[in-house]
Amino acid sequence: EQTKMKSLQRFFSILVACMVFLSTTAFATPRASEQIYRYYLDAGSDADNHIIVDFSIGATGMMDRIGVESVVIYKRTTGWEFVDRYNSEDTDMYGTELSVSDEPSYANSLYFPGEANQEYQVTVTVFAEDYEGGSDSRSKTFTVET
Repeated sequence: EQTKMKSLQRFFSILVACMVFLSTTAFATPRASEQIYRYYLDAGSDADNHIIVDFSIGATGMMDRIGVESVVIYKRTTGWEFVDRYNSEDTDMYGTELSVSDEPSYANSLYFPGEANQEYQVTVTVFAEDYEGGSDSRSKTFTVET
């Protein structure tokens, strides 16, 4: 009887250890690349017809440059008409920088002018560039109505 109890106890101990091991490895998140650990992108509009880009990017370490590499905006007319392009060295309409230097991460909301009752296509690209010149980027395209 006591041997049976010890065997059962040992079995449950091993089972719990396996469950803990599997649960911690199941939730481990692999990094996106050599430079990018994680990123988030979203776009929408506000009541003042601004196009808003929300982003965050986390790097695998300190980066030479990190943030938004570009925002490309098209407006629907008879097709998609090019409106504007903002690059990593630019700022949004309120002077917020699209990218920063010597940081391991960057997150912000960027605002761009829009017109009322329009449909826009917005392509946002985030990037991280390390000190050795290696870089990587991720892009996403959104449809935004003002």
